[in-house]
Amino acid sequence: MNNLQKTLTNIFGIFVSISVLGGVVVFVAYVIGIIIGGDTGAAIMVTAWKELSPYFIKSATLAILSGLILFYVTNQHTLSLKEEKKKANS
Repeated sequence: MNNLQKTLTNIFGIFVSISVLGGVVVFVAYVIGIIIGGDTGAAIMVTAWKELSPYFIKSATLAILSGLILFYVTNQHTLSLKEEKKKANS
């Protein structure tokens, strides 16, 4: 793997991790909001949606972008059947 591929893979991994962990944070905030209930619970859920979610959505967008660039740089991706065809022809 060359340096660009490693960098793009690391960027992809970091932003995917942030997105997934952010989804967990928002989910936990919603569960806490449901448990607390009332105006306080609603405020927690609204804050989680309006203040936190945009950052995690942007992180997911950057992960997708870096993943797409990685696909084009390496000219391969995980859903490709090129390796399977090469093994079948051997």
